[in-house]
Amino acid sequence: MVTIEGVVTQLMKVVHGPNGNLHQQFLINTKDGLNLKVKNNLRAGQEVPVHVGSALTIRGELLKTDSGRELLHWTHRSRGKSREGGWIMYDGRKYA
Repeated sequence: MVTIEGVVTQLMKVVHGPNGNLHQQFLINTKDGLNLKVKNNLRAGQEVPVHVGSALTIRGELLKTDSGRELLHWTHRSRGKSREGGWIMYDGRKYA
């Protein structure tokens, strides 16, 4: 799990994930110059009312997709104790 600060650069449409759950998606630029895609599971977590220009702090799992793009996911609480949960902090509120 990583904690990353960034600014939303693009909103993307909500999509179904591999398990059928809806995922909120957006792109962020980090202070380190990374351009990351964020996928937020709406069944396990909460939708975050972000817009382009929103400053966020995100705790989640960072991975590299088959296409080489970096993806930040697992941005929600974990139902079991075997895996640490994540969250998104926006406008003074923690969404998990």
